[in-house]
Amino acid sequence: MFKMISEVVKISPFLNEWKGKNSSKVITSNAKVQAYFSQGKDSPINVVLIKQLKQYDKPTYEQLIKKGVMIEYQGMNMIFTKEGSAIRGTVYAGNGVKAGEVLITDDEITEESKVTNYDAYRVFQSFMGEDD
Repeated sequence: MFKMISEVVKISPFLNEWKGKNSSKVITSNAKVQAYFSQGKDSPINVVLIKQLKQYDKPTYEQLIKKGVMIEYQGMNMIFTKEGSAIRGTVYAGNGVKAGEVLITDDEITEESKVTNYDAYRVFQSFMGEDD
């Protein structure tokens, strides 16, 4: 399972070329990726990086989902893994207790067990169909 930016850098030619800086080819930036390349500061994978990989480096995004990726978001840990044609998202509270589970398809989020933190749905939506 992938948890840290350094782990993604090892498998992503895109990140090694981009280094998190806005350019004419990549019209976005990522301060945590920049900090990794400029200062060697590693950070947990965040939803911003997931969105960027999904848009600019689909093969790496697919590899993360296939093997599993953990994101830290607002004191929660969320684990996403490929399950058939869908993605399973499992949410854990800060104390490590399972706080809900969803199944994500291109156009739908189905609760397998109740997720009470509605901010988590912003993260779930990042894994839905193609971005606009």
